[in-house]
Amino acid sequence: MAHYIEQLQALFYGIESTEGTAVLGTATEALLVRDLKKPIPRDFHEREFVQAFGTRPGVVGAIQSAPFSFAAELKNRGVTNNVPELDELYKTVFGTRTLDTLNSTATGGTSTVITTASTAGLTVGNIIGVETTASSDVYEARRVTALTANTNITVSPALSFSPASGAALVGSLTFVIAETGHQSLSFQNYLNSTEYWQAVGCRGNFKIESEGAGKIPMGMWDMLGWSWSVNTGGTRPSSTFDTNAPPLASTCKWSVDTTLTDIVKFSFDLGNVVTPLTSQNSTLGVYKTPITNAKPRGSFTVHPESFGQITGWTAPTAFQLTGQWGNTLNNGVCINFPTCQRNPVAWGDDNGVGTNEVGFIANGGTAAVYLGFF
Repeated sequence: MAHYIEQLQALFYGIESTEGTAVLGTATEALLVRDLKKPIPRDFHEREFVQAFGTRPGVVGAIQSAPFSFAAELKNRGVTNNVPELDELYKTVFGTRTLDTLNSTATGGTSTVITTASTAGLTVGNIIGVETTASSDVYEARRVTALTANTNITVSPALSFSPASGAALVGSLTFVIAETGHQSLSFQNYLNSTEYWQAVGCRGNFKIESEGAGKIPMGMWDMLGWSWSVNTGGTRPSSTFDTNAPPLASTCKWSVDTTLTDIVKFSFDLGNVVTPLTSQNSTLGVYKTPITNAKPRGSFTVHPESFGQITGWTAPTAFQLTGQWGNTLNNGVCINFPTCQRNPVAWGDDNGVGTNEVGFIANGGTAAVYLGFF
């Protein structure tokens, strides 16, 4: 029997035009993922009868759903247009995707209002990258909250500097929660050159783990499909993968409200609820997997010595949280939570140094979280 290497695997995806109808991924729709876990569940009904020992031959039932999970590096692609390799997966779990094409320079401004010749190609609510010094290729990312007179860009939270004339301004590819309209995907994982496992009608949930300075931030995907199958007679595409290096957590920049904050580690859960809908008319059992809710939340750890003791969580006090990984053009990733509430907060220990372990709930419905690639 062949033994399959499970640590790093190629996962192919296809965008379904009809939910649940399989679409084979091509060479350009390939992802290099790790920790791929793909259970193959199916109902089995034992048959027992009164006054009869043991069981009779059982019956194979429905596939109630096809759950699987994997991890991939959280990174940009390192090329223009800011389209990460996992673009379609982010679109599937968030629902709304907007590519801003702004590529301009500042004419001046303050830490909250940037002036430029034209704001064309920029969208309110999306992430913008602002160069800290002209021609430095070092950027700070913020969320756009207003565009005024086609020349003024209001951002939040405040930048840690006032942009100088000539500093570059770049738009981003930003993902935002949508209530409806999430696309569905088919996935294939080839066991050899012709045999492949497949799941169809897939939607899911997304998480981030950024475990410490110098670590690679990781995205975790928990997907749920209508059904799975193992197929023969396929042809494994000859794919090439994105070779851009991910940003390290040593290039992070975090802000709690407007205060730059030394965060030890960070985690996030988009909180998507995927509900498999079943029907006796379906040959497989499931006929749809809508995303029925999203409850984003997360946690971060700080040292009170550098940030001050966390207080006010019993109020509960609201705050804005913004973070970015990477600070160079086409390599940056930014996440912004406009309105968070601390829940819960615990006192911890980091090798003898006290910590505050801060859980948070991101409020605001579809405006609860913004994920941008700049």
